[in-house]
Amino acid sequence: MPGGYLLIWADEDGGDPPGLHANFRLSAKGEQLLLVDTDARLNALRDSVSFGLVGPDIALGRTTAQPEELSPVPPTPGAANP
Repeated sequence: MPGGYLLIWADEDGGDPPGLHANFRLSAKGEQLLLVDTDARLNALRDSVSFGLVGPDIALGRTTAQPEELSPVPPTPGAANP
């Protein structure tokens, strides 16, 4: 939905309500995350991010000032990043 937000916890806890929980977690040592479309849409790459070493309780996000880069940001579940 345009202007909406979807929060998905990458915490490997798929059955823990509330919210959506992915069946994987991201490593603090760094990862690459790819968002791909459905098989019917030929699994087209929709977005991707790569990040290096991240400390505990650090959120990374895209800001309006630098939308192409990941930067440390305050967590903003359900709201726009700064």
